[in-house]
Amino acid sequence: NKKIILSTGMANLGEIEEALNMLCKNGAKRQNITLLHCTTEYPAPFNEVNLKAMQSLKDAFKLDVGYSDHTQGIHISLAAVALGACVIEKHFTLDKNMSGPDHKASLEPHELKTLCTQIRQIQKAMGDGI
Repeated sequence: NKKIILSTGMANLGEIEEALNMLCKNGAKRQNITLLHCTTEYPAPFNEVNLKAMQSLKDAFKLDVGYSDHTQGIHISLAAVALGACVIEKHFTLDKNMSGPDHKASLEPHELKTLCTQIRQIQKAMGDGI
């Protein structure tokens, strides 16, 4: 009963349902699947991100959701956590100036540390709602 993370980049709701059905037919437990909302551009422009799609995925499939972040910086990942993402996928690089399609949207080590610290702070600040 392993956890499965399914990225939804470029897929519509019907295709996501098909993927979920295929996974379940092959032994996956539906409750062990987390869906990642994803914008498949490097770097993804902020006006294309549509973080509210995470809630649409959660409502449609009744599964945990996360965010596959291809934007520059960490603030969109932080917003995703505040909106309920339980998983953040962010590319990592040792040097943003390296050639390749995703280095500009990746985090260097000091940025990854900052992201993790700030996510933990947001999680504490969210409280229990009571």
